[in-house]
Parts: sequence; structure tokens; C-alpha cells
Amino acid sequence: MKKHLLQALAAIVFMLFSGSIIADSYVEVFDCKLEEGKTAEDAHAANRIWLKWVNKNVANGKVTSSSGTAVVGDSKAFLWVDSYPDLATWSATQTALDSREGKEALKDLFKGITDCKENRLWKITPTG
Repeated sequence: MKKHLLQALAAIVFMLFSGSIIADSYVEVFDCKLEEGKTAEDAHAANRIWLKWVNKNVANGKVTSSSGTAVVGDSKAFLWVDSYPDLATWSATQTALDSREGKEALKDLFKGITDCKENRLWKITPTG
């Protein structure tokens, strides 16, 4: 559990320095592994479909998504880091994903590609 928390924090720090997170935004970090025989590109292809659908179906979406891949250690481990401009957008995204339309459009999109065991939603606040 502590290892996963450190991975998530590392991803958040990376995004803060990359300029892709704005003040008082929210990030959802998923701790995942690739399924046997799948590649990061397979996961990215599915995620592009997910992201396009979310931003089309969530008003003022402005949701972004990135992945973090292991450089040392377990090469099947990776993180999804989804960024939301505010909590209302995150909530609207969850509502859209849970809707009948969302379930039909995205059913089994990541099945057989990724296995995500944990996720956390983080509020990002600048301190300086």
C-alpha cells in the first residue's frame, strides 16, 4: 500500500512540474498493471477513446489523462493520472460514466488490457 501511495505522489509531483495541473485542481490516480501480452500502446489506445468520450459528454469537461510507466522494476506496472479542473467536473464525469449511455459506449473498453486495483482522488493546492 505504501509503495502505491509513493507512486501516486511521484506522478502528481511530475504533473505539477510539467505544468499540466492548475491551482486547486483534482487528480485521480489509478494503480494498474498491463494484462499478459498487452502493451502500453494498447492501454493508450483505449484511454484515448475513454478521454474523447468523457470530454464530449461532460459539459466544460477539460479533462486530461496521462500515464506513468515504470522505468525500473515491474515493467507491467503503470499509473493513469486523470486531471479535472474542479470537483464538479470530476463528479459530472462519474455521473456520465455511470449513465446507461456511458456504460454502453465504454463497456469493457479496458477489459483484457489493464487491471487497476486502486485509485484515489487528490486535491492539488499550490503551497508557494
